[in-house]
Amino acid sequence: TFTITYEGLKDSETHNNRTSYSSDTPTFTLQKPAFNREGYEFDSWIDEEGQPISSINKGSTGNRRFTASFKVINYSITYEGLEGATTTNRTSYNVETETFTLSNPTTREGYTFTGWEDRGLKVTYISKGTTGNLTLTATWDANAYSITYENVEGATNPNPVSYSVT
Repeated sequence: TFTITYEGLKDSETHNNRTSYSSDTPTFTLQKPAFNREGYEFDSWIDEEGQPISSINKGSTGNRRFTASFKVINYSITYEGLEGATTTNRTSYNVETETFTLSNPTTREGYTFTGWEDRGLKVTYISKGTTGNLTLTATWDANAYSITYENVEGATNPNPVSYSVT
């Protein structure tokens, strides 16, 4: 009987693979680990020579050691509510991306940018370790402009004294 050792898993991470076999054991396929590692996708088991391996064939011999290989999942960031403004903020990230601050978009005539929101919550940065696709919405306040009338001394003026672009 030969042993199979599995490495590259954290303490609470498990697998459902055989831990021993003999040369008479029918060919069997190695299963992916029995968990999801947030922000990562299982890629393959890697053998001691650094090669991906997916099964052990009947007739094989020797103790084996396999290491779990994971690849980072890349997520997208979509920006909405720009209304003609543009942004230079990054459009993708992953669980390993360092924390980054969101910058303001370019100006929008008649409005002042008030921030980014994700499902109604203000967002100013994306933290390292965040996962999932994001949709951030630009929020704006309409600018108020005052109107000054000249040469109306002594006259009643029913015209507005301010306006905004809405």
